[in-house]
Amino acid sequence: MKLCRLLLGFVLALIAIVARVPPVAAWPVAPYPHSVPPVLAPQITARAALVQENTSDTRLYQKEPETAIAPASTIKLLTAITALTLGAVDEKIQAKKDDLVGGSTMGLKPGDTLTLGNLLRGMLIPSGNDAATVIADAEGAKLPDAATLGSVNAFVARMNAVGVERGLTGTHAVNPSGLDAPGMTSTARDLARLADLVLADPILAPIVRTQEATIPSAYGTYPVKTTNELLGTPGVIGVKTGTTDEAGQNLILAVAENNHRLIIVVLGSTDRYADARALLAYARSAWSWVALGDPQGLPGLAHALNAWGVTTRGTKIVVMDSKLVPLVHYTLLLSPVSAGGGTTASVIAATGTPPAGPSGARGVIIFLLGDGELARMDVFSTSAPMPPA
Repeated sequence: MKLCRLLLGFVLALIAIVARVPPVAAWPVAPYPHSVPPVLAPQITARAALVQENTSDTRLYQKEPETAIAPASTIKLLTAITALTLGAVDEKIQAKKDDLVGGSTMGLKPGDTLTLGNLLRGMLIPSGNDAATVIADAEGAKLPDAATLGSVNAFVARMNAVGVERGLTGTHAVNPSGLDAPGMTSTARDLARLADLVLADPILAPIVRTQEATIPSAYGTYPVKTTNELLGTPGVIGVKTGTTDEAGQNLILAVAENNHRLIIVVLGSTDRYADARALLAYARSAWSWVALGDPQGLPGLAHALNAWGVTTRGTKIVVMDSKLVPLVHYTLLLSPVSAGGGTTASVIAATGTPPAGPSGARGVIIFLLGDGELARMDVFSTSAPMPPA
């Protein structure tokens, strides 16, 4: 009894001591990953701008992408696409004196004859307004409404119809060259779409990346040079400039990177090349392209795949904010296999049964960002699994 009283007294005294001790302050927990200074969006002079990438059709930067702005000579991309719906590249076209409008030209001479393909080069490389109007006159004359509208106006009507068909909801052409005119508008979004269409065309894509050329004609040759100062810069593959008093400086730029392509649209700028360079630098620093499924793409993935005797087939490119890349992780879900009558492979971080995959699949690898799934890929056996110790 005496011993019980002593123990009870000791417990009560300990409780009293603990009650008087102030609580310990919580140790601050550092965020993971450690805070990274944000990449600030660039300050640009353009009224509207857009940076679009092609692997996931993601907008990496946008400033008034749907605002209607005078397109200037960038509209010539739509002129080119429309011309190829009506004529063949080897079709011969004669330049009429009335079509040799001013502004930027390739220097066409009245009565000279060129193929449609060479007129497209004269329109897109030096941004020839004369070539654009000659094309519109010749190809528009084939249309049923040319008799009432005139061949150039009929062609422009066809341009607008082609634009609607191609999803250019904010674009309206008034002439084929891009000279300022009431109602002539486009948007950064539409011009990025138009650039994609041109780069997908086997005839037009080589033209918009050409720096210099000598164009043959019945009268001789026309030496031409691009108006795009950034052509020749590593990775730049086009596409078009445009400048008028109303539009300001416009530029559509295509840049091919390692596993993706960027389209940069700058409209209404006072320094389009500086704006384009700033947007490209921002896209490269603020965004990352992660090759999910690449064994070297994430820390420890190569070791895990090798240890369990599995591999992926191919990769999936995911574009994401660069600051989030360290948070990407993965889970392997493997179907058990038998060796010597027993199970020699187990499920790593199993959260469920792997879905049925194609013949030969051992399971799946699930790539996650936090709790959200980015992608899942089948994995296939490469050798007898050897679980890590």
